[in-house]
Amino acid sequence: MTIELPRKPTQLPTLYDVLGAFGNELFGRLHAIKVGTIKSFDAAKRTATVQIAFKQRLDDGSVQSVPVLLDVPVVTVRGGVCWLSLPITAGDECLVLFSDQSLDAWFLNGGEAEPMQQRKHDLSDGIALVGLNSQASPLVGTVPGEAGLILRGGAKLAETGGKITIRNTTSSLLTLVTGLVTVIEALQVEGPLGPLPLTSTSIAALEAYKLSLLDLLY
Repeated sequence: MTIELPRKPTQLPTLYDVLGAFGNELFGRLHAIKVGTIKSFDAAKRTATVQIAFKQRLDDGSVQSVPVLLDVPVVTVRGGVCWLSLPITAGDECLVLFSDQSLDAWFLNGGEAEPMQQRKHDLSDGIALVGLNSQASPLVGTVPGEAGLILRGGAKLAETGGKITIRNTTSSLLTLVTGLVTVIEALQVEGPLGPLPLTSTSIAALEAYKLSLLDLLY
């Protein structure tokens, strides 16, 4: 004798479930902004190879690195014929912004270009913005409340309280220039009757120059 058990009714997915699955699939393929690390930088072409910091999970559940992005244009701060040159090196962290259209035609020819491909927000169309840093790579040589430019080797151009300082790891421009003025003040010219010091007028002018430096530098 065969006993037929009642079948469990199949539950159809709700509209919420369908839209949720569609959204996960869509955003899983859409690249907007990712964090990356510079692997190499071509200063002449202003492009970099970039490794995306986040790994990707495949359909089978495995996890692997995103393929290295090649020939990624790097943003350069510029205006007209002036631009800021930074020593971008391997290991620098960055943001990668993904264009909503293929960059190939524009990057080759500039101007208003018709996209060569119809891809959108693709890994092939990243733009690197260098300067983001994680807590594992903190900035060095910074002073709270100080605005400035930190240069290679520890040299610094900074502004605090409306005054500018230019210094290296051992001295500042103010120290060097005021020291030079002090040396000039002590100079003596050999005359027929012996050494002749600078006149009081000249020394007063040099002291006024020191004060001008203090107003500009600190």
